Amino acid sequence: MQVRFQEGGVRIMKEMEQYYIDFLHKNQPMPQDENLSEEMITIYDDARRFFEHHPNKLCIPLFLNSFGERDGFGVYQLVENLIFMFPKEEVQKTFN
Repeated sequence: MQVRFQEGGVRIMKEMEQYYIDFLHKNQPMPQDENLSEEMITIYDDARRFFEHHPNKLCIPLFLNSFGERDGFGVYQLVENLIFMFPKEEVQKTFN
């Protein structure tokens, strides 16, 4: 039973990771705050929280290139904490 749960949990985590990566890909950049729905910014923030707990370097350029005009209702500033979790070299690859 324990093994089945773990395998299912890993599958769900991979599906969630792919969902958030796809969401970020589709929203490069995010809409201006005036056009940013509560649902969109909630998913964006959920993605940020997911990658804080399950780091994946694929999210670095997706977040760094995602900022729309204004501040995303204060959520964009929180991305800084996520980016600081990664080695400096990984973050710099986004700019090369």
